[in-house]
Amino acid sequence: MRPNKGFYLPLFLSAPVLMVLSSLCARAQSFTTSLLNIRNQTGQVITLSNPSTTSAPYRIDLPPSPGVDGQVLRVTALTGGVVNTAWSDAAFWGLTGSVIGSAGTGVGQAYVGTANPQDVVVATGATERMRILGVAGPGAGNVGIGTATPASILDVRGTITLSSNGPASGLVFAEPSADGSNTTTIRAGVQSTNIEYTLPAQGPAADGMVLSANATGEMSWTQPVASIGRGLFQPVNGTYVHVINTGAYDVRPGDVAVVSVISTPGTTIASTITGVDAVANTITVETSLPIADTDRITWIVLPQ
Repeated sequence: MRPNKGFYLPLFLSAPVLMVLSSLCARAQSFTTSLLNIRNQTGQVITLSNPSTTSAPYRIDLPPSPGVDGQVLRVTALTGGVVNTAWSDAAFWGLTGSVIGSAGTGVGQAYVGTANPQDVVVATGATERMRILGVAGPGAGNVGIGTATPASILDVRGTITLSSNGPASGLVFAEPSADGSNTTTIRAGVQSTNIEYTLPAQGPAADGMVLSANATGEMSWTQPVASIGRGLFQPVNGTYVHVINTGAYDVRPGDVAVVSVISTPGTTIASTITGVDAVANTITVETSLPIADTDRITWIVLPQ
């Protein structure tokens, strides 16, 4: 081309001159999808392009100085269309170090987590699934599954299944380390169906109470003798045969009944159990003498 000053500028400019002219006249390019090719000494090219889906123009400001080995380029601020960047030593995520091997993790080895007091959150489908508290305080290190506010070292909000491909899985409790290294394990036995237990809504009301369950697995606190049927029976005056109804106690086949007659001093009355009816919940007793209605028959039923 021929400038107005009267001299002639050939078109075979060197690459450095083209780069300078490009930097001085960056806005001279057309507004179409363009490419920036960076070629090395061996002729290999790295290409940068502006995607056609860009919805608004923006500018990326690079750091004022080079970083060091292992650092990453991180966005520090976004103001309008200006993106500020800086070199980061990956203080938030553990991006540096060697691969974790059989020797475990050591100084400088890789880890997934935070180096500052921030929580570690694991999510799927943009929904939080697990959180490790990192904020300084008594809860730091607590792990929550199904909750973002774990109240203990492991807080699970949901159902836990201990599966097994061999021996039954167990839930192991270790005694305090100051006392020893023994453990207590709870595990399921061989079952023909699923079993579910529901704990009582309140604690025991007195010492010595035990847990009891009904047929649906609902548990309650009871006295140890609560499962033993017992009572005092008032006979009909002058009778030999006495049918005792056990009331709320449900007599089961194989239960053992025991009876005794309470009468006036100096009186000996023998008693015999002639029948235990598990359907009618009755005990039939015959006495050697007719007894008065002021006498009593004590009875207990021991479950099989």
